Amino acid sequence: MIEYNDDWRYDLKVGQDGESFIAKLLRKGNDNFTVEVKLDKAAHRTGNFFIEYESRGKDSGLKTTIADYYALMTADQNFVLLVSTEHLKNALRAWQQKCVDQQKPPERTWQKRGGDGKTSVGMLIPVGQLVQEILRSM
Repeated sequence: MIEYNDDWRYDLKVGQDGESFIAKLLRKGNDNFTVEVKLDKAAHRTGNFFIEYESRGKDSGLKTTIADYYALMTADQNFVLLVSTEHLKNALRAWQQKCVDQQKPPERTWQKRGGDGKTSVGMLIPVGQLVQEILRSM
C-alpha cells in the first residue's frame, strides 16, 4: 500500500527508486540496451497498432531490428507499450496464426499495407489483443 506524504523529497525518492528499478529490469545485467520507438499516427483513433515488417519488397521494421525492446507509442503520446522485442515477435506470430485459423483476411490483419504510399507491409492488431498476446507469450 502506498503511504501519503506531502514532502516532495519523499515523492522524488519514490520516483527515482522506480526509475532505477525499470533501468535495472531493462538492462538485465547489461550496461547497455536498445529501444526502438515506433510512433503510430492512427492508433489513438483506431485502437490498432500497425507493426511494419516489410518495406518496398524488403525486410524492415520488426524483422530487421536489433533493438532489445520495442516501444509502441500513440501519436498523442498518451500511451506507450514497452515490450522486449522477443516477446513482441512471439505475440505477433501467435496473432498471425490466430488470424489464419479464423480465416481473417490477411490484407486486413497480418499482411496489411500501410506507411507512406502504402509501400510497407505490417500487422494490424488491436491494442488490447496485442497486450493479451504478449502476456500469453511470456
